Formats: sequence, C-alpha cells, structure tokens
Amino acid sequence: MEGDAAALHAIALLLLLRALTRDDPAAAAPPSRLIVHATGRWFQRDGAPVSCARFPLLQRLLVVLARARRDRPGVPLPTAELLAAGWPAECIVPRAARNRLNVALHRLRRLGLDGVLRRAPGGWLIARDVALELRDDA
Repeated sequence: MEGDAAALHAIALLLLLRALTRDDPAAAAPPSRLIVHATGRWFQRDGAPVSCARFPLLQRLLVVLARARRDRPGVPLPTAELLAAGWPAECIVPRAARNRLNVALHRLRRLGLDGVLRRAPGGWLIARDVALELRDDA
C-alpha cells in the first residue's frame, strides 16, 4: 500500500514538473495582425489579402466591427448594432435576424477571421490581442 502511494506521488510530481517546464506555444506565437480596408472591401490577416468586394453585407459588418475595436477595444458590439449595420432599414423577425447574423459572422470567420472575431457577453468583437489597422488606400 505504501509503495503504491509513493509511486502515485512520484508520477504526480513528474507530471507537474513536465507541465511547469513545457513551452507554451501560445505565449511564443507573435500577436496576430489584421488590416481592414476602410470600406471593408478587403482584409488581410497575417498573409495575403482576402476580398470581400462581392459581399456588401460582410463589408458592412467588418467595418462596424473594426471601428468598434478601434474606438472601444475589448467592448463587444451589441447584436442590435450589428443587425442595424448589416441590414439597415430592414424589419426582421428576431429569430431570423439572429440566424442571418450568425451565418454572416460564420462566413467572415471561414474567410480568415476565425480566432479574431469572437463572441462575448453582450455581442461580438475583434479580439484585443490582435493588432488592428484600418486603411483607406488601395
């Protein structure tokens, strides 16, 4: 019985030592960088530009999210504001509105904003740990 307890203790210490000395890949990774055109026509995240030119809805959502991130980092943009930006002057049933918004945001994440575009209590935001730049050129 004592031998089992000593063996378990030794294993626990070994696992703890490994966990404490392991390199944290997230800590070693450089911060992500996101560049968004002022009209939302394109964005660039750590690589080649991604065009949103054919998707006016995505452009509107991307711009309002980027401006909110610039002006109020870490503060989620409420769903109502995203809906107003994405579907201005439309009267949509609440359940359908939430569905439309979720589909559009999922599309942005699939285009390359996964891990950058985050849901938070109260709405959605572009993560604070991302270096954001809004550009008027090109």
